[in-house]
Amino acid sequence: MKLRINKGNTLRIRMSQTEVNELVSNGKVEEVLNFGNNALVYSVKRTSDESISVDFKDNMVLISVNSEIVNKWHKSDQVGFDKTILISDDESFYVLIEKDFKCLTDRPNEDETDLFENPLEKHDD
Repeated sequence: MKLRINKGNTLRIRMSQTEVNELVSNGKVEEVLNFGNNALVYSVKRTSDESISVDFKDNMVLISVNSEIVNKWHKSDQVGFDKTILISDDESFYVLIEKDFKCLTDRPNEDETDLFENPLEKHDD
């Protein structure tokens, strides 16, 4: 699972095929970014909550996603899903969760064996 924190309260998660399947079957996918004396844990959890929510507590980012959203995404060609969450009167937080596709160009040192086939890749059939 890849985590990208963008400028302006934006969080983006990309998940491999195995991770998407794990989310559906086990209900949770978790990754740890170890800094040696501390760690950042980030996870996506399937829930019965109404929609999508994000929480940060005790060095853990937890993204909760409604089961119906996860199941629909898993069974389709849908690339991802997102939500803008209002956190104050004048500030919001944007979260995007996507399937991770193989790159269209070679990327040395990048293991793409478990990534989704890129829909933009041209095949000579």
